[in-house]
Amino acid sequence: SAAVVPAAAKGERESEPSRVTSASDAELNDVFFMGPPQPFRHWRLIVGQKEGTVSLFAIDAADGSLGWSVTLGRVLRALQEDKPRHGTACPITIDEGRAYCPTAAGSLACVDLRTPRLLWVYRYPRDDLPRAARTEDRMRPDTTHATHMPTRERWHEVFLNVRRGRVVFASPDSDRPFAFDARSGRLLWTHDRDRGLFAAGLGDERVLVVGANRATARAADDGRAVWTANIERPAGTGFLTETGYVFPTESGGLLHVRTDDGRVVRGK
Repeated sequence: SAAVVPAAAKGERESEPSRVTSASDAELNDVFFMGPPQPFRHWRLIVGQKEGTVSLFAIDAADGSLGWSVTLGRVLRALQEDKPRHGTACPITIDEGRAYCPTAAGSLACVDLRTPRLLWVYRYPRDDLPRAARTEDRMRPDTTHATHMPTRERWHEVFLNVRRGRVVFASPDSDRPFAFDARSGRLLWTHDRDRGLFAAGLGDERVLVVGANRATARAADDGRAVWTANIERPAGTGFLTETGYVFPTESGGLLHVRTDDGRVVRGK
């Protein structure tokens, strides 16, 4: 089930009243920050969790003081018990005065930075939560981390692409990619991960999904496959060039996948 409450029905976009706090710097005590700070005017924006609350914090770049915070939701599991989230960074994407905030806890939130206020939250079921341990297993060593190493078949990192009024999103805590209307949070499409490990934005119209042995270019408007290409298993994240996506392979060397037609070229 989703890890953020109060939750709407699974997969339902939810608009909420704003919960904005202008508070003292003491509010930053004991906050676990979930990713790198994102510059916005004289603020540095960052997603963080304090106790059971996940918030967007605006920190003054000049003196490190807290300007304001917006509550994004509450979580069902204490962070120290939620080990899959420890290795997931939640970078913020800013577009047209809105901050899109992944949480790695079963939700994506959008905040209007001009107000500031929470515009919408989309909550989805988390797929990375381990099943409850049986009573006889509770005294055994904790192996949760071992079952959630980066080599596991899942998204290896958060992907968040905002272009032309669309948000395409994937996160290690869900086995699906999603696309939303950027203003309203309305779900446009979603589908199975199809063994995808990494994703990259290809301009305005397409998204590249790189899997264990296949790369697929999908249309950003409806998620349909534009082309597919057989590839060697990636050894890590790649990067975009003017003509394609380049990534290291487990067998050594680089592969270059052309973004126009999916043709695969081996590099040095």
